[in-house]
Parts: sequence; structure tokens; C-alpha cells
Amino acid sequence: MSDCNVVLKDGSEMYMPQWGVFVAHENLGKMNEVFHQDMLSEMILGDKPLAAFVHATLNNKDPHEAASLTRFVVSQARIDGKKVSTYIDDISLELCAEIFTAIIKSQYADFLEFGLAEVTSQQS
Repeated sequence: MSDCNVVLKDGSEMYMPQWGVFVAHENLGKMNEVFHQDMLSEMILGDKPLAAFVHATLNNKDPHEAASLTRFVVSQARIDGKKVSTYIDDISLELCAEIFTAIIKSQYADFLEFGLAEVTSQQS
């Protein structure tokens, strides 16, 4: 896990600090419940995280919970030094997806890759 520093498609700079271990653990559990493991893994480790986010959103059985969780994650980011929570209702769905996937990738990619490597080595 590490801080997220990303240049978004529109050229703006996004920053999101690393969550503490227990916040990250709780958030990962919530995301797994809401988006399901296969789509969450695809958003974090896959080649097309935005497509996975769209798929997970369109096929979600509880859109309110998915929107709530997405809002929570995205609102914590800063773009060009300004906290997204102050203008979150004004961003596009595309930007929301880009921010969300960048944040969860930075928060969880190393952890998931570590776990997958462990499973693979145990199966050998």
C-alpha cells in the first residue's frame, strides 16, 4: 500500500494518502461485499480497471450501497490540492470511475499480488 499520486486523463494531479492498516482492511472487506471478488480484483489488478468498474456498477444488486461506498472512497482524494468531497456532486461518472480505480489500485495492488503469489507457490 502506498500514497496515490496520479495524473488523471484530463491532466490534473490527484493525491490520496495511504489508509491505515485497519481502515484499509475494513474498506477492502466492504468493497468485496459490494463489488464481489472477481470484479474487485479486476479493478485492482486487471488491464481494464475502468471497464471492470462499469461492469461492477451495472451488475450491482445494491446500487445505493455501491454508490455510497464509491462516494466515500472518491471524496477522500485531492485533485490539484482541493479535496474532492467539496465538489463531488459536480464530477462526471467517468472521472469518478477513474479516481476510484486509481485509489483502490494504489491501496490494494501490492497486497493482492502478494496473496496471489502465496496461493500460486502453495499450489506448485
